[in-house]
Amino acid sequence: MNRAGWRIGYAVNSRYRRQGYGSEIAETLIGFIRRVDATGSIDGLVLTSNTKSQNLLKNLGFELQEDRFIFSVEIDNWIKRYRLVD
Repeated sequence: MNRAGWRIGYAVNSRYRRQGYGSEIAETLIGFIRRVDATGSIDGLVLTSNTKSQNLLKNLGFELQEDRFIFSVEIDNWIKRYRLVD
């Protein structure tokens, strides 16, 4: 359990996108987190360019919290942080 809250993330191979796997993964992660920590916040980080993932999180009840630049070896892009609203 993470006292500062939880972060979820997922990646789906391009061959399998648009088949509901992202939703299934996110819903499973949310369900697991709710079972182990019913009151913890849940955030999802999404690349600004990934509008499909942003829409997925919005459809699951997340709201935009911030837009910021992240620089690392793996990510060099603006990201959006969404938080699940109960």
